[in-house]
Amino acid sequence: MKFVIYLGVFFMPDGNAASQRAWAFSYMIQKCGYTPVIIGMKKQGNNKNILDTEVRQNNTLIYSMPYPNTYFEWLEMLWSIKGLKEVVNYIGSNNVQAIIAMDYFSPALLRIIRFCNQNSIRFIVDTVDWFMHSNYSFPRKIIKDLDTKIRMTYIYKHVIYMIAISDFLAGYYNGNVKNIVQVPGVIAPHFIEKWGGDKYKKNRLLTLIFAGDPGKKCEKEKIDWLMKIVCKINAKVVKIKFVVVGIDKKTLLHNRPDLALLPRFDDSVECLGKISHMECLKLINLADFSVIIREDTLLSKAGFPTKLAESYACGTPVLVTPTSNICDFIPDKYGIVSKDCTYTSLKNAVQQLLNLSALEIGSMHETIKKCNLLNCDGYVETLRKILER
Repeated sequence: MKFVIYLGVFFMPDGNAASQRAWAFSYMIQKCGYTPVIIGMKKQGNNKNILDTEVRQNNTLIYSMPYPNTYFEWLEMLWSIKGLKEVVNYIGSNNVQAIIAMDYFSPALLRIIRFCNQNSIRFIVDTVDWFMHSNYSFPRKIIKDLDTKIRMTYIYKHVIYMIAISDFLAGYYNGNVKNIVQVPGVIAPHFIEKWGGDKYKKNRLLTLIFAGDPGKKCEKEKIDWLMKIVCKINAKVVKIKFVVVGIDKKTLLHNRPDLALLPRFDDSVECLGKISHMECLKLINLADFSVIIREDTLLSKAGFPTKLAESYACGTPVLVTPTSNICDFIPDKYGIVSKDCTYTSLKNAVQQLLNLSALEIGSMHETIKKCNLLNCDGYVETLRKILER
């Protein structure tokens, strides 16, 4: 029996968006004929022996390392590969086909590469993001930004095997990395079955939903653009309801008081704050469209929104701005893509939504439920290439 280890800063079983990618890889690894091992983090835990954290779920071995709480613990995590080595020794290095690391810490990455070379284990990086500036406070911010720069501009250019989440990242490393495959923000079939929900029913008002962290001043996700557009349309007659999950009204208006002055704000925008993931998914199921509104930045170009796969898993089409290569996964009947990443183009796209009939919107929901373009089942052979060639 051969094992493939998937390692990263994610919280199993469903603590953050990255855990969904870990589950997708677990599924694909099994389809390729290997036993998946996931090594992630745990926010609360003091197990000194990683082997004591073992959990078996969906035919997968899951281990957790304690997420650092103090500055010194965080520095130690940057360098340490103790947990990984203990798991490999437990399994037997001869039984490990590959180790896949998702955007891991640079000092530890260098040690993992050396460890893999010493034990004839294939090392593969899974590159999914490129943060130019971290949100940490000083001095952790400087260390984190330096860590990212070293990983993205030096280490990744010297690896042999890479999985890239986007066209941008695949193109950036093409010419340096000999073996690159692309796996976008896919999702495991069991999430699609779990989140699929009931048959779609048209809402009285065109209902749009955003779920995530827009940033304090909507600098991460430009939901303020959509708020302005919706309120302007609703000024005379209310036609659209915009549901926002992830930030409450008080926090939003404290940081963006200008939004409170928008006409009919309370009739147009419903801010629910932070709710459970399952509650959020139920709301996505009930909405006509979910929205992903991002400006064209290095982060949006390099990454791939988890929100797209989540929305498709719920059978809900999307309204998006054309960042990264997500347009490749939004053909007709899967959503509306604005012409570019601007307020004016987004306004025109919203008008397109208003022009759709209930029958057309219902047909889009049915199309996505029948054929989810981000089901990881479609990328099994892609993963097999990087594991075996």
